[in-house]
Amino acid sequence: KVDQAEALAPARAFGWSVVLISGLALLATVSLALLLARMITWPLRALHESVRRFAEGNFQEPLLASSGDEVGRLAREFNQMAARVAERTAELVKANDSLQAENAERHRAEEALRASQQLIEGILNAIPVRIFWKDKNLIYLGCNAALARDAGFADPKDIIGKDDYQMGWRDQAELYRA
Repeated sequence: KVDQAEALAPARAFGWSVVLISGLALLATVSLALLLARMITWPLRALHESVRRFAEGNFQEPLLASSGDEVGRLAREFNQMAARVAERTAELVKANDSLQAENAERHRAEEALRASQQLIEGILNAIPVRIFWKDKNLIYLGCNAALARDAGFADPKDIIGKDDYQMGWRDQAELYRA
């Protein structure tokens, strides 16, 4: 008579072998799946990192586009786009610098013009003679302070755009238009 434990020993050994082999197969399958997942997601992570650097303004580090699949093509297109953006950014910086230089020059010219106008205005207002100038339609373009006072204006700028018929001497306007 064979003991039951002795009779079932080969079956138990076979069962443990199946469990061990199945566990090893499962471990190998999970390891292979993780390896494949990393191989698939690595280019996407690298692309994501490059996009993040691009968003921060770093256009100089190109994305490695070593594969020929969709992700590789996307990386190459992204690199081309980054190069175009870098070119355009450099052009805009150059144009901005040029515009700032022109703007500074314009401000200097405007300041010089203002100073010149103030000097001429000071000279005209210091002269005791009444001075005015008109356009070809005999409309006042300006005058000195003495003429503005005689015309009843506080500021010589108030006479601009008026003609002799709008002045205190309107009765004699024809004499000023001859």
